[in-house]
Amino acid sequence: MLAALVFAATGTFADGRELASSAARARELAGRDVAAARETLATLRHKAVAADDLTSRLAIDEIDCRVLSDTDAIAARQVAQAGIAAAPPQPVDDAQRSAWLRLRACAAGVALDLGETARGGSELEAVLRVTEDHPALAHPRALALLERGLHRSRRGELVNGQQDLLQACRALEALQLRADLELCQSHLANHYKRMGDTAEALRLLTQLLKSARERGATMDIGVYAHGVAQVHYERHQWPQAKAAFEEELGIARAARDRSGISYAEYGLGHTMLHLGQPLTALAHAQRALAMLQDGSDPLQQSRNLLLEAKVYAALGRPQDAIADLKRIEQSSLKSDDDMLRADLLAMTAEVEAKLGHWREAYQALSAWQPLNEQTQAQRLSEQSARLREEFNREKDAAEVQALRKVNAQGQRLQQMQAVALALFVALLAAASAFGVHKIRQGRRLHELATIDELTGLPNRRATLGGLADQLQIAQRLARPLAVMMVDVDHFKRINDTHGHAVGDEVLQHLGRVLAACLRHHDRVGRLGGEEFLVVLPDANAEQAASIAERMRHAVAMGPCRTANGPLSITISVGVACDSGDDATTATALVARADEALYAAKSAGRNTVSVRAAVEVAEPA
Repeated sequence: MLAALVFAATGTFADGRELASSAARARELAGRDVAAARETLATLRHKAVAADDLTSRLAIDEIDCRVLSDTDAIAARQVAQAGIAAAPPQPVDDAQRSAWLRLRACAAGVALDLGETARGGSELEAVLRVTEDHPALAHPRALALLERGLHRSRRGELVNGQQDLLQACRALEALQLRADLELCQSHLANHYKRMGDTAEALRLLTQLLKSARERGATMDIGVYAHGVAQVHYERHQWPQAKAAFEEELGIARAARDRSGISYAEYGLGHTMLHLGQPLTALAHAQRALAMLQDGSDPLQQSRNLLLEAKVYAALGRPQDAIADLKRIEQSSLKSDDDMLRADLLAMTAEVEAKLGHWREAYQALSAWQPLNEQTQAQRLSEQSARLREEFNREKDAAEVQALRKVNAQGQRLQQMQAVALALFVALLAAASAFGVHKIRQGRRLHELATIDELTGLPNRRATLGGLADQLQIAQRLARPLAVMMVDVDHFKRINDTHGHAVGDEVLQHLGRVLAACLRHHDRVGRLGGEEFLVVLPDANAEQAASIAERMRHAVAMGPCRTANGPLSITISVGVACDSGDDATTATALVARADEALYAAKSAGRNTVSVRAAVEVAEPA
């Protein structure tokens, strides 16, 4: 019905330009009502086929593919394949060729979303080769760069992904294609979120959300609200994240958008898990799974299963968790989504350890560690590159502005100002060099004050300070907290037998192994000598004991490679817990952990001893 009204308003279609104009309006309509937009596009496609207008048909199919790609990847692929099949192998007309290549770029992006990495990647490379150095094909080239940048970013290639996305957004901005530009900017915002630059992500998403609200584009509002919710989630702002995910969920339900509902439920499930409500989180996870049973988004369904596994683990149901992990293991390991693979391996290690399957836990942890290190290194490199690029852009703009002022004031004034500008640049360079020196000096002093030089871990001062902060948070929120004292068994014998240099290698090896065994929010530091302190927020005695056993087993299983050859070492671990609602001090908690460590040593070493929270008697 709505489609009929659109056609009544546009009248008859005199040529392809009217079809293209109506297709563009249908794309705008998709931001408010996907079903109505698809009805409009279906009628437009029928008219284009009847008029034997292949260029318009391909352009309409490309828009339909993009509308569907957010809600039903399989249907999007079917639309794209039908359009490509209707075209000749190599269209000659520039307009027809551009529409054909845009449709191929969308089809490639959908293939990547469906996990068909090799097929989608080779298709994008083919489009990029064809469009290189062809100004008339700037639009399909920009869309192919957008799809490749999105795929690279999602799989963890953050530097290359950002280069593609920035190049695509600049090209679309120059072509004045608002809808495609906003699509590109939304993917760029999600990319910044992945690399940890939440401020830049929030800036872009706020602009996009404002534009969508002004247009009344309800569906787009839901998409950008999801992005804002993810930023709040990354910042651990749980109430704000919950509110934004709930806004997205309301929009998706009103539109009967199963994919949107699944994404919103997925976000709410993670948020409620962090808010300490695992039963509520499980309900959200199961609703997210139910929305994608048709296989329209297999990668997101894998993420939904991973969320359900995390909730089962939090509820003390490791057998249910491992069942979910087994369901997604093969499909995820075949995909190039390194972030998903890293999350899967970390969760597998944690659940296998809870089940007492130490060998499987150690194998998963060993596979997870290089993936995690690679992702973190790429994030740091990406953020540095972005800051450098922004600095150069601002500097270039300032220089252009200065030159324009100089040219407007005549030759003599130009010479005088050129001298002044040179002096200014020299002074600025000197001041910048001095500032950089002071910043580096400050960083070095901070490192000396907080970092243990041998292991690279936080030193005694920083570790105890971090413990005091976490203990204050735990007591304020009435949440559990655990600490561990870790000590190398017979360390003096190692030093006496092999020398202090080998002893230092042992401590460095131990620092790496302990850090690899922790959850993402746990912290480990060196107190001095062969003693390490581990702080475990939101961990009760059972969870802390499981992590401690994981550490003990990992150290015992993996020999330390030293200059004198492999050296087998073991550790003893003392665990102390605070319930989060007493007045225990950090000093007292460390003392209890030390007492537990002494008990572990007395029990024969290479063991874990747990001392639970001190019970506080209620007043009579």
